[in-house]
Amino acid sequence: MHLAASAEECGLLARRFELIDLTRLEGDVRVVPVEGTDVIHVSGHLSADVVQSCVVTLDPVPATVEADFDRLFSDDVPDEVEGEVEIDPEADAPEPLVGGMLDLGEMLAEELSLALEPYPRSPEADRLLAEQQDDLSDSQRSAFAALGPLRRH
Repeated sequence: MHLAASAEECGLLARRFELIDLTRLEGDVRVVPVEGTDVIHVSGHLSADVVQSCVVTLDPVPATVEADFDRLFSDDVPDEVEGEVEIDPEADAPEPLVGGMLDLGEMLAEELSLALEPYPRSPEADRLLAEQQDDLSDSQRSAFAALGPLRRH
């Protein structure tokens, strides 16, 4: 199925993920039961047009986000577990199916949050950082250099 967020939903998601703007979020999702189990396999592709703040200049950084996703769900996964839990990072363990329902819109939102650039940078960021670095004295360029005079021999 094809999902697309409304303008109102895009605005709410932009605020939720601290984006300057989210003009489009859509995705194609496929939900298939895994034969012989109670596991549900959800896969798909999302596409979004976002504007994030540059981590250096705070300038707007527009981007198109494209991401594939693949998740497993099951009613047979407990919500809470007591005691120690061993997690195999190589295993595809299913997530709990809350209330026997899948919220595909929320899943698309979660996948968008994972696909966003964690440190967006504007084209001006490198130039600005280089200028600031040139303006620093040698002792200011490194925190370790500033600690040098405190070192005991």
